Amino acid sequence: MTRPALAVVLVLIAGALPPAGAEPWSGIEVGESVWVATVDGRTLRGEIDPRTTNQELWLAVTRAGVTLASRTPAAHVVAVGAISPIELPPAGDPAGGVVFVAAPAPTPRPPVAALQAIAQAANWDADAGVDGVQLYVQLRDIAGNPVPVAATINTELHLYGFGRHGRSQPVEVQRWSGRIAADSGDFRGAALQVPLRPVDPDAIAPAYAVLKVRAIVPGVGAFDAVIPAIAL
Repeated sequence: MTRPALAVVLVLIAGALPPAGAEPWSGIEVGESVWVATVDGRTLRGEIDPRTTNQELWLAVTRAGVTLASRTPAAHVVAVGAISPIELPPAGDPAGGVVFVAAPAPTPRPPVAALQAIAQAANWDADAGVDGVQLYVQLRDIAGNPVPVAATINTELHLYGFGRHGRSQPVEVQRWSGRIAADSGDFRGAALQVPLRPVDPDAIAPAYAVLKVRAIVPGVGAFDAVIPAIAL
């Protein structure tokens, strides 16, 4: 098999598949102090209000005897965490009173919104044939900035050849899985080698491939990208 020119295709698809499960505030009691991270980057603080439902999160804040309430739709909530009180030693209190302070809310990690995938045919040994596809993947937020998260990467390499009269025909589908660590890779993303396995000798020779990539981020969801034409 001769080695044609390599093709590089970049696809960005923001197709999140939200994981099944309870709302981020599930298990937190009414009246408990929490911090809330929203999709637009805000961090809210307050107490869980009794009006909270599966569809809406209500927070209440009381200042100088006045209670203010806010409502946030479940789709706009990224994460919720309890603000735990910290017990400090008495400071200048002859009665030995206990002082409580609110722990600072952790800075939430930007939510993943899309998968960027770059791929090209590759040769990893000394012969002239194509050995597989060099793949670079990177998770990004809604603003297009890289988000350093670990993920499982599943790929489907759809092989096509040219049959009689030059018509494109499917050859076979080859599946492969790997993992990426948080903060791995360079500006292109984490590097993965997707192998091209030998096909049935009676089948037509593969000429190009369509690569489908799915990144599964634990606790977040699945994100898809498709590279439509990789010359082999």
